[in-house]
Amino acid sequence: MVKTKPPRDVVSVPLRESRLRSRYGVTVVSVKRQADRRDAAFTYATPDTVLMYGDILLVVGRISDVERFANAH
Repeated sequence: MVKTKPPRDVVSVPLRESRLRSRYGVTVVSVKRQADRRDAAFTYATPDTVLMYGDILLVVGRISDVERFANAH
């Protein structure tokens, strides 16, 4: 599991349309919005979640896949 920001190519796209599993082999588990207060909690990601610039993601997958995703900025 890693905490990272979304790559540009998946910003403004619902998770169901982003094909993150097939492209990167990872699953976004939860999201913390950039606009939230500093002490705001992560919320569960759903297929309808649209990632925004500055969001913080919790992502799970194989170590190599998670690293590749985290470095795709």
